[in-house]
Amino acid sequence: MQYCRAWNFTKDMNLDGLVTISDLWLWFKWMFFYPGDFLILQITRYLPDLSLFFEFSCEIYGGWFSGIASLVIYPFILFLTFIIFALASICLVKLICFSDMVENKSNDLFKRVSEFRASAKWKKRRILKSDNLEQMKAAWESQAFISEFHRIHHFTSNKFKTSPPDLLGFYKWCVSRDVGDENEQTIRRALTVSKLVAEGHDIEKSIKIAWDNHPLITR
Repeated sequence: MQYCRAWNFTKDMNLDGLVTISDLWLWFKWMFFYPGDFLILQITRYLPDLSLFFEFSCEIYGGWFSGIASLVIYPFILFLTFIIFALASICLVKLICFSDMVENKSNDLFKRVSEFRASAKWKKRRILKSDNLEQMKAAWESQAFISEFHRIHHFTSNKFKTSPPDLLGFYKWCVSRDVGDENEQTIRRALTVSKLVAEGHDIEKSIKIAWDNHPLITR
């Protein structure tokens, strides 16, 4: 019974060598009865006793039994297709939501890590600045060149229009702030000068070396 109907689609269904309007109806019949005819084929293959009881033959293809079976099978196929499509759509939406959630979590984690690192760096910088500032103040106050402090301040440069402060003015300005850049360079210059003078260098040479080692950051 496998060869009683065409299982593969062909445009020329009536095999007259031409594709005409007559073939359109045969296309519809081929498609409509396909599920029912396929069910009949499986019954004859795997349930021969049942096939014999209902007297299945080649004439049953495209008949009332095949038509009823097709009417039942097609809605089931459509329903199954709809379920698969719906489940696939739900999975896709969940995947997109999960992807967005992971991205948001990653961005949030990156932001928190960046903030933590910045905070840790800021705290370390504050501690280092505070120690160096106190060390600078103590070193200059203990030596006899405190009046020369304005010469190592970055405001001494002609790149700045503000007059440089004295040691106490600079200290008071820095002690309550998170200083950086030029102010840090000034502290480094001051520490270099105090160290060189303590080693026996004169103040003029010490200031020159300090400026050479710690020039302006502003360009």
